[in-house]
Amino acid sequence: PREAPSELRVSKVGSTIANIHWKPVDLSSVQGEFKEYRLYYYRESSLVPGLVVSKEKKTTGFYTTVPEPSGIVKDLMPYSRYQMFMVVANNRFESPPSNTVEFTTEEDVPDAPRFFRIYRRSLDTLHLEWGKPLEPNGILIGYQLKYRRGDFLHFVMRQIFTHLFDISTYRQETA
Repeated sequence: PREAPSELRVSKVGSTIANIHWKPVDLSSVQGEFKEYRLYYYRESSLVPGLVVSKEKKTTGFYTTVPEPSGIVKDLMPYSRYQMFMVVANNRFESPPSNTVEFTTEEDVPDAPRFFRIYRRSLDTLHLEWGKPLEPNGILIGYQLKYRRGDFLHFVMRQIFTHLFDISTYRQETA
């Protein structure tokens, strides 16, 4: 194909999906049977400072011949910076790439802590330890610890801990 898709843009970005739009090519420029518009995209970085990510390039295809094409990119990682470009493909070749677009996804619910354990306990005290999640999916502002006392089946206490370090130890006295 001789002609690249143009005016690639993103709209309505969520935490894991993004709507995309582009200007189609003249189908006579495909030089063969039109197969698809192929989007290449990759996670450039996390917006969480210091978090290292895989920059593996992914692809998804869109078969459409409408005058104002659009599509949805799914399975994106929350709170991340992405780059993407598009080509048109026939059965054997791809066109030159479109313009490159950068966009960011929104925050979402964090993954569970990497670990959680009781490392020491006494009659009235538990010493707890946990690690930040591998994918925080945003800026962590605290941890929520829920627990029950004894054999009670009802909710006893909810505590939100803030300003925690990577691996933290906290003491909570029970009455």
